[in-house]
Amino acid sequence: MYCGALRIKYFKQRYSAPAAWRVGEPRPHNMLVLPFREALKRDWRNLNGDEVWIYPLAAQGGDVLRPTRHGTVDQIKNELGVEIFISGAICDIDDKGAHEEKRSSHISFFESVESTLEPLKNAQGYFQYRTLRGMRAGFIFETPVSIEIGQAAQKEIHAKLTEMLENIPDADVDRACLNLDRGQAAPFICKRGQPVPDDHPQLYIHPENLSNDHVNGFYELWQNRLNQAAHSSSSVRSGQSKP
Repeated sequence: MYCGALRIKYFKQRYSAPAAWRVGEPRPHNMLVLPFREALKRDWRNLNGDEVWIYPLAAQGGDVLRPTRHGTVDQIKNELGVEIFISGAICDIDDKGAHEEKRSSHISFFESVESTLEPLKNAQGYFQYRTLRGMRAGFIFETPVSIEIGQAAQKEIHAKLTEMLENIPDADVDRACLNLDRGQAAPFICKRGQPVPDDHPQLYIHPENLSNDHVNGFYELWQNRLNQAAHSSSSVRSGQSKP
């Protein structure tokens, strides 16, 4: 299973990523492509302070590209003949207290989240690791899947994590992680110019990838969730319209 990785520079409270491809440009920026597990396990701290962000994307017909509003999945396929797929899901679990106070997460936050998510360690493809102000959790897919199936599976995984963590006040599963152009910082990196200690990420990866059947299962669960929401909304409107 492959994914894309991109070096990100950090300058005085802001990040600077290489420009993404735009329609009409002859030579798009290509990301480094490597196995998902390798991207998670590799020590990236020898890159002059640059961070490495992982994008759970794969491609056919060319290198992985970062879809944006200036270069959508459809435009990339039509202009360049490169089809983008989704190779996994990475969810950003923010520590709201740490962000508000501009500090590192306390051990109590990590322990609360990790104990709550402990049952997921038995699931194929599951991984998790600590970051400066929160955690990352997700799944490595057995094979890349279509954008439609992959995004639905990502949304269902995001919803499940949100439900599991709802009783931890500071844990917020960021919806922005569902955007295709959004990468997530790898575990063993320099964070804002400072090397992350060896023991800090506490990286865990299940030995097997998430099977296609389970990815399709997440897709179906998300469709059921949408159908139930639509039915509930329709019932409410119907009730309100009665005299």
